[in-house]
Amino acid sequence: MNNIKKIRLIRNIIVIGIIALGIIAYLIIINIHCSEKQNNNNLESFPMEIYNYNETVERYIGENVIGENIKGADIKRMIEDIISHNCQYVNESGKFISIHNGEYDKESKSRLVDGKRVELFENDEELDKACKMANIYENKKYGENTQENIDKATDKMREFAKKISAGKKYKVEAVKENEVIFAVYISPVE
Repeated sequence: MNNIKKIRLIRNIIVIGIIALGIIAYLIIINIHCSEKQNNNNLESFPMEIYNYNETVERYIGENVIGENIKGADIKRMIEDIISHNCQYVNESGKFISIHNGEYDKESKSRLVDGKRVELFENDEELDKACKMANIYENKKYGENTQENIDKATDKMREFAKKISAGKKYKVEAVKENEVIFAVYISPVE
């Protein structure tokens, strides 16, 4: 009789242990899933969210990745829209749109060194650096869209916008990853 009680006790401990391990495994899986969802921001899963996110730029250039002959006044508005957009997504990884002066080089995935650029703006490197510090797509290791990084990028973007001539025409190139716009390159059309 005493052995039967011991066997039942051991059996109950094993069953409770298995149930506890199952609950712990379930909680770990849920935590991992939530972390991945947060890191990816789940834009890839929802075409409507991608559309709404990209709309900040696409309203000026259409759904193409290149918009040509865009008026300077519209470029200035687009820059302000991008700044507002970036401020809306503070601390949400992968949700920052950079602005660069010049043409996009697909091979180097950065500004074309000898390409057309807004000549009146002389702080290209500072603008690039500030945007890259806030953009994980352009700076995989250190890019974070913290409030501090967004503020620095915003200051440089506004400096750049001041050098855009309202009466001139410009070309805008949008750069995407997983269908999400993460940078625009602005150059004059001559």
